[in-house]
Amino acid sequence: METEKLICTGSLMDGVSINVLTWCGLSDLSDEQQDKLWNTVNELHLFECCSSCEVIQTGEIDEMPGQSDAFFKIVSSDILKCKSEVRSEIDQILGR
Repeated sequence: METEKLICTGSLMDGVSINVLTWCGLSDLSDEQQDKLWNTVNELHLFECCSSCEVIQTGEIDEMPGQSDAFFKIVSSDILKCKSEVRSEIDQILGR
């Protein structure tokens, strides 16, 4: 059984700690394509759609009303497959 490797960490309020487009090989999207993508979906959702990774909640803060946050890490035992799934999800959203 392969060991899971950390892809990134993040929070609901701040997003993920990596540039998802660069990570999955799609850094050449136009400004219009990026606007369409990020107006449709967030970074966390792209990973939640993948079968080859797991989003694990690592903590949360609820100190003040309206300022709560949840923290997570994203891990995978098949990074290349995960990158491919994220690219495929983005291509679907963009209609490519």
